[in-house]
Amino acid sequence: MRKGEKMQERDHKIEKGIPINPRYNYWTELAKKMEVTDSVLFVTREKSRGLAIEIKKTGHSYTGRTVENGYRIWKGGLLPKNEQEAEGHNLSFFKRNK
Repeated sequence: MRKGEKMQERDHKIEKGIPINPRYNYWTELAKKMEVTDSVLFVTREKSRGLAIEIKKTGHSYTGRTVENGYRIWKGGLLPKNEQEAEGHNLSFFKRNK
């Protein structure tokens, strides 16, 4: 097929072993670079949601507060992975409904 030609419906070729490029996500990379107690300032709370979600995906907690210049997100410590790790912590999402 030459440059500028339109691909016809039956011109698709099956190819094997082509690696998928990893998707770049700015918020994922920022969350990974942050250390516990690091923070990022946002103009509004809504703008901070992408980072908050990615911090949670790394297994950490986060705290957000409205501050004088906008809204700030702090990266917290690692979240417990199960009920045994959560023992002694006041984490309602690990408590079972009995």
